Amino acid sequence: MPALQIDYARTRRPGSGLGRALLAAGALALAAVAALHGQEWQALQAARAAAEARAAAEARTPPPRPLPPPAPETVAAAARATAALERPWDRWLRDLELAHQGAGIALVSLDARGDTRSARLVAEARSMDAAVDYIERLRRSLGAPTVVLGQHELRSDAGVPLLRFTVDLAWPAAQP
Repeated sequence: MPALQIDYARTRRPGSGLGRALLAAGALALAAVAALHGQEWQALQAARAAAEARAAAEARTPPPRPLPPPAPETVAAAARATAALERPWDRWLRDLELAHQGAGIALVSLDARGDTRSARLVAEARSMDAAVDYIERLRRSLGAPTVVLGQHELRSDAGVPLLRFTVDLAWPAAQP
């Protein structure tokens, strides 16, 4: 095995041309990246300055004045509309349909008023007994304390005698 020679005083051998070319390419890449970084840093500083200027301008802008309170008529109208929308219409109409099934009654019209919690039905029956039975069914199924036969009249449609009658309904304010 040859002896190990360590000589700290020996001169270095010169680098190759390829090494110098790589060193030069690295230096150019470093300079290009540094230039791009400088441009991005300047853009970031400009954006920060613009944001600070906007914030300062908004801080100087007085807050908007509060809106005046709504007129009492507007408040009352909104309360009436809300109360009308909170009526249990689905349940009420379903119960009305259930009372109508098998009664031998033809419902001609329905006028329901949510603001007064009332309704008026116009219907036709073949007899007064059928009309009274229908009114009793309405009273039981709707739970309305006021179910009143408003008016009635005898008619004839193509030779068939019919009784046209009106029923007025009212229900309490606190219906579940």
